[in-house]
Formats: sequence, C-alpha cells, structure tokens
Amino acid sequence: MVLPIQFQADWAHIKLRKQESINQSNVQENSKRIDHDYQVGDKVLLEKPGIIRKMTQPRTGPFEIIKVHTNGTVRIRRNHVTEQVNIRRLTPYFERSN
Repeated sequence: MVLPIQFQADWAHIKLRKQESINQSNVQENSKRIDHDYQVGDKVLLEKPGIIRKMTQPRTGPFEIIKVHTNGTVRIRRNHVTEQVNIRRLTPYFERSN
C-alpha cells in the first residue's frame, strides 16, 4: 500500500554503512596479498592482459627491474624496450635451484 507520507533518509547513516562495507571488503581482499618490496635488479613476471585461454602461460618473463617509482609502478626492461608497469601486474620471479 502506498501512503502519502514523507520519507526522511538518514544519509549520514547510509554513508557510514557503505564505508564500513567498503573497508570490510578491502580488508578481506588484502588479507591474501603477499607484501613484497621490489628492488632494482629483481626479476619479475608480467601478467598478460585480457582473457587468457586454457593451457597457456598467464605471465611472460622474467624481466629485470630498472627503476622503482613511489607511485606503485616500476620500470622494467623487456628485450630492448623499457616499460613502466603497475606492481599489481607483477609477480616476483624466483629461480629454481637444483
């Protein structure tokens, strides 16, 4: 039933609940993340963009880090080209020892 009454939304409470939901989601997502500080000279693997088909390698590399920036990006050397990429696209590369 629809009644002709005024509805008063508590926007401060709605905003607070939304921010709490965002914070909780952020904590849950970051709990699985492994913290890693990249250094110049480290080897990394670069994630391929787009949709990856089955049975293909999802990453390319290893590539060497040339410079680490403070804004969450690093400069890597890919063959004869240098490229600045976000650290979210990188995975640390560890060489296997036999």
